[in-house]
Amino acid sequence: MFGFNTALGACARCSGAGQVNEFNLDLIASRPDLSLRTGAIWAWQGEYRAYKTRTLKAARAKRILLDVPHRSLPPEHRRFIEEGGGYRGIRGFLKDLSGRSLRPRVAAKLSGWRERRACPECNGSRLSQEVLHVRVAGESIDRVLSRSLGEALRFFETIRFEGGEAEIAARLLEEIRSRLRFLNDVGLEHLTLDRRAPTLSGGEAQRIQVASSLGSRLVGVCDVLDEPSIGLYCRNTHGLIRVLKQLRDLGNTVFVVEHNLDVINCADWIIDFGPEGGDSGGDVVAMSPPKAIARCTASGTGRFLRRDLQ
Repeated sequence: MFGFNTALGACARCSGAGQVNEFNLDLIASRPDLSLRTGAIWAWQGEYRAYKTRTLKAARAKRILLDVPHRSLPPEHRRFIEEGGGYRGIRGFLKDLSGRSLRPRVAAKLSGWRERRACPECNGSRLSQEVLHVRVAGESIDRVLSRSLGEALRFFETIRFEGGEAEIAARLLEEIRSRLRFLNDVGLEHLTLDRRAPTLSGGEAQRIQVASSLGSRLVGVCDVLDEPSIGLYCRNTHGLIRVLKQLRDLGNTVFVVEHNLDVINCADWIIDFGPEGGDSGGDVVAMSPPKAIARCTASGTGRFLRRDLQ
């Protein structure tokens, strides 16, 4: 019920997408500096000129000024022109054109006047009204999901239940708090719970995957990460290292392609490619625990000998 991927939980208006494709009337009344008479509604040209004629007649009957800039009209007058009232208005014009949308030229016009907007029924939450009216600790699910991960962790750490509710919620709260801590530990406290996956950076997406793997307690898994420290503040790097070590200690293998020295120094084993980048690289120049590489660097040799690699 609380998932937007099901018919039961999804908003009926947007089918769980959180956005609707609607007409933007500002794109039709695209010349607000002009008056109704001189062409504020630029779409009413040529074959659609009859809509302008009818609008001028209806506006005159309503004592709407025809020779002042459209943007200067009172809101109720602009609403009359948009919605109609005894005449078709802009909405009626769009409805008429939609009936002829199979014609490619008309379809192209209609498409140019549409834009993606937050669903007015669910306000972008993607959930049905029945779901949004449910309250836990005084909060609806969309309010909780709009919190950052740091704020969400503080909320779930302070939430309390009594009696039978406490017994029901105990294991759920433990799991929620655990997963939120993992996400905060890898430096994602700034993300909101309802953040869409396509908007995440590569480093953020990888750190979410690490926290998910750790939270699910999977074992015997090989994780390959490409610079998960990208975008991390220095203070969060140690949290990432701690989570990577926890993932390893569960019985998993973690490969990390990385340039951050703090992460490199905490590895069990390093394979260093070089000696430079691009066409000048690609050779294994070191393969050893970090301490052995540090000894070689301190000795001034600059790279490992074959016996060091062994």
